[in-house]
Amino acid sequence: KTYREPIFDVHFNSDETQAASSSWDASMKIHDLTTGKLLTYIEFESHAAYNMRMHPNDLYLITARLDNSLQLWEIDTRSVVRNFVGHTDVISSLQFSPDQTTLLSTSWDGTIRLWDIGTGLMTKKLKGHRGPVLNALFTADGKNIYSAEADRTIRVWVIATGKIVRTLEGHNSEVTSLLFSPDGKMLISHSVDGVTKFWDLNSSKEF
Repeated sequence: KTYREPIFDVHFNSDETQAASSSWDASMKIHDLTTGKLLTYIEFESHAAYNMRMHPNDLYLITARLDNSLQLWEIDTRSVVRNFVGHTDVISSLQFSPDQTTLLSTSWDGTIRLWDIGTGLMTKKLKGHRGPVLNALFTADGKNIYSAEADRTIRVWVIATGKIVRTLEGHNSEVTSLLFSPDGKMLISHSVDGVTKFWDLNSSKEF
């Protein structure tokens, strides 16, 4: 099966032998990257998956659809096993915590939400943004979150307190993407105007 509309998102499994993808045509596929074989195909009744992530154990898949729904799927059975209810606008990014027990979601509704994967319950809602939250990352120790904002800033949160402890400023357009360097010493950010910036995590200053 081929997609009939543009592809929204692509994500790899833990050993990068499979790729999951979702499309505007309200379908989702998982392919074997060695053979090209289609392993899983899911077609939604409506509302495409704007974002998705395969769980690190490769048994589950999280989808964030354009009706603001957030669902955990068992890949083998292609069935929904958990619903995460709360966001009121488009869910812009997803990430699992380092210990794989918590799901992070960001949204155009201006919130970052943390969810217990086992129960589906929200454990934390981080508010204080001046507009949509477009991306976010856990730090390697799972204690902090860096979030990318439509207000052109990057905010640093302490999860335990739910407080903002630093704000990184320098972009002239909406910040859409964040990435940590492999050694964990640098943050890379990208904005809508095509600018990429590099930040020293110790000083929070731009290189």
